[in-house]
Amino acid sequence: MSIDFGCNKKAGQAGILFRCSGVSLGFNAQRGYYAGLFPRDQVLILGKMDGEKWIELEQVKASISVDTPQRLRVRVSADEFTVFLNGRRALSVNDSSYTSGFAGLRVLNTHALFSYFVIDLLGSDLLVL
Repeated sequence: MSIDFGCNKKAGQAGILFRCSGVSLGFNAQRGYYAGLFPRDQVLILGKMDGEKWIELEQVKASISVDTPQRLRVRVSADEFTVFLNGRRALSVNDSSYTSGFAGLRVLNTHALFSYFVIDLLGSDLLVL
């Protein structure tokens, strides 16, 4: 998937929701996982929501350009989640809180243009491209 932050160096977060359920209106009003880019702080984050609060699983420094679209990909294999930024493995986390749900997109305090959002099932693995 591609995320274009429109040259905004102060951009908030944008990324992929996966294994989501119990979706409602509100900031963290779903149960599931989120992998996202935060250009303002130059970090890639992976975490989960329990319907009320955000729980960070891992955060890594990343070189996020707002001048060109960024490619974000998540590979889900059982309880292991691997996140790729611009074709390179950026982080990997194991968590078993949620085993199924929907996939989607999320923005927090920013504008972003998403393109090439594809979900690919590879055997028992899920790949959000």
